[in-house]
Amino acid sequence: MDNMKGQDCPAENRTECRTVADFTCMHTNIDSITNKMDELNAIITEQNPDIIGITEVKPKYTNCQLSAQESNIDGYTAFVNLSGRGVALYVKNCFGAVNLKPKQEADAAVWCTLKITRTETMAIGVVYRSPNSTEQQNRSMEANIRSAADDQFHYFLLMGDFNFPEIDWNIFRVNAADNHPAVSFMNCIQDLFLHQHMLEPTHYRHGQTANILDLVFTNGEEPVTDLLCTVPIGKSQHSTLTWTVTCYLQRSFTSTVKHCYNKANFEGIRELLSMASWEDKLNGLILKEMWCEIKESILDAVKLYVPVVTYNENKNPQRRKPVWMNDRALAALKRKKKAYDKYLRSRDGKDYIEYVKFCNTAKSEVRNAVRNYEKDIAGKAKKNPKAFYC
Repeated sequence: MDNMKGQDCPAENRTECRTVADFTCMHTNIDSITNKMDELNAIITEQNPDIIGITEVKPKYTNCQLSAQESNIDGYTAFVNLSGRGVALYVKNCFGAVNLKPKQEADAAVWCTLKITRTETMAIGVVYRSPNSTEQQNRSMEANIRSAADDQFHYFLLMGDFNFPEIDWNIFRVNAADNHPAVSFMNCIQDLFLHQHMLEPTHYRHGQTANILDLVFTNGEEPVTDLLCTVPIGKSQHSTLTWTVTCYLQRSFTSTVKHCYNKANFEGIRELLSMASWEDKLNGLILKEMWCEIKESILDAVKLYVPVVTYNENKNPQRRKPVWMNDRALAALKRKKKAYDKYLRSRDGKDYIEYVKFCNTAKSEVRNAVRNYEKDIAGKAKKNPKAFYC
């Protein structure tokens, strides 16, 4: 039984069509996902992205090991690499993304492929480069990107935090010595004919120069539109990037029938099963045959007393807002975004202090909303135990 309080039935109907598809994408350096998952889910509910890239998934200083399951997001297929600070890539389940392992591996890189048509595929990657990376780590990162790009995918999308403030992406010039890793990285990008789309600062720290550290690459200029810098998640100093990738898509839409057990007539099921003459039915049967007989009786009861509903993936429904979200938390997140946009326009110290204040308030309100929701469920657990498991 899934979160929709239903269970798949055997009935399915698949159709295929080719359409112009706009993939909405999102990327950010989250600086530890564990304490920002609630706010991240709230932003995902608002933005409803198809593809999400996250860097610095793990906390900077911790002795605890983060498991891949802790970073899962409902409704998305997760591809996670927890080497170093860790990276994560999420693609909506309906697109059927598949893990990609380039011939050359890198510490903090993760890739997947997305079938666009029968003959066209998109490669998607998320990479994190630490500012303290060694020469070997820099070479491994470049080899990893080259290896993924050399597979000649029709569409190629790479995002990440590369920590190269020395590169002026507006004029494609490196302000560093010839032996600097930024020069080698620029040569790698030019050799692969990749286009870098982010031309505005993505990292802000009061009192320091804003830099373009978070980058978005494709193998063509045309597919990326509506690239925006929005409010950071939590207290991260990296903006959240959102954009749209346009391409032709051939998708298999699946209509699935699910049982709604939360609306089942369990009294009817119990009455029907109690009326069966089990001694006569099971007499003389071996264990496996007994189970098959019992199973068939239960399934017959389910058909009679459990309603069904059909879910059509073609509709791509809007993601539901988090169950813990209340008006106070939602208003605090909106005020935080408004304050951040104001600071981006003015770059004034007073506006930055105002943004930090709203950022702290939003974090507090989100935590309170989650805590109150959990307390409410715990308080009602005896009278309504189903709420605990839903």
